[in-house]
Amino acid sequence: MKIRIGVGLGVGQGVGSPAELGGIVDLLEVLSFDSLWMSDRVVCAGLDPTTALAFAAGRTSKLKLGTNVLVLPGRDPFLMARQLAAVDQLSGGRLLPAVGLGSPSKADRPPFGVPKGTRAQAFEDGLAIIRELWREGGSVPHPDGGKPMTIDPRPTKPLEIWFGGRSVPALQRAGRLSDGWIGSFQSPASCGTARRVIVEAAAEAGRTIDDDHYGTAIFYSRERRSELGELVVQTLSASAGEPYVPEVLLPLGADQLTDVIAAYVAEGLTKFVLVPDQPEHWSDELTWLREVTAPLET
Repeated sequence: MKIRIGVGLGVGQGVGSPAELGGIVDLLEVLSFDSLWMSDRVVCAGLDPTTALAFAAGRTSKLKLGTNVLVLPGRDPFLMARQLAAVDQLSGGRLLPAVGLGSPSKADRPPFGVPKGTRAQAFEDGLAIIRELWREGGSVPHPDGGKPMTIDPRPTKPLEIWFGGRSVPALQRAGRLSDGWIGSFQSPASCGTARRVIVEAAAEAGRTIDDDHYGTAIFYSRERRSELGELVVQTLSASAGEPYVPEVLLPLGADQLTDVIAAYVAEGLTKFVLVPDQPEHWSDELTWLREVTAPLET
């Protein structure tokens, strides 16, 4: 199985100016990172993921572009299918969509306007519409009885859709419907358990998910853990029911980071989104990170 290393933005880093984001994107391409992943944070500081990835698509030719994870319930699935298809077209087929029911931050939920208890059904309904619209010749009924609606252009190829989620129902849903899974704020052991739940649910649904389609985001610190970084990880790991163990959930330095990645690999995960904790200089940060992680990729 191939280990692949990407970089995540959008949780507490405050990247906002075109020059800063452009510099990061250019360096990720030059250093041959596998992918850039943008988080979906609505009321917190951060760029809209589809807009930011379209920006990145225009500056790169190899870098894959992922959403980690894009909230579906509360967004119009027709418009979402069209926007993501456009990013895929503009990038020449480099889009990696990962989607979920909602943000782990309660502050992000009100703008979506989906009542608690209805998000799962809204998610599945929206996902079905997106996949139908992406299918060659696919269309959905017009709400007023008019001509069936379709999109043009469609994605460059059938897009695999990965899921986020941590609860047992979410993991079982991933087994039934997803093409892969990406975790966050979970220990290697918890991710290994999640993987087994997904595999079992997929088997019960009469389907399989590729063995190398499991991954996780890892927040890390290079030289010191910042107060903001610790607060973010503590808060969001608590929402996942995960005790905060700094050496695992916010590894410090090269040795802790590579040890944690190895522990996830031992649990069957191979795709990693590394999220830097408050880097002072992105050029130094990403150069260091590539030196540390390049030997891990196979």
